[in-house]
Amino acid sequence: MVENDRPHPAPRPSPDMAADTDRAAFNADWEREQRRAAFIRERTDPQTGGRIRVLGRAFNR
Repeated sequence: MVENDRPHPAPRPSPDMAADTDRAAFNADWEREQRRAAFIRERTDPQTGGRIRVLGRAFNR
């Protein structure tokens, strides 16, 4: 669901606080991913004048 959802070693909060922390982190990642998907969708939609741009990894090297 979330592209870059990787565990990071960190001290664990108490179970009461963990749900809020996990929810906030997931929601932030989810919104970032949704904004990126909407941007890509808009840029590649031929009806809105978008064009498909594919840049290779070596483009900025």
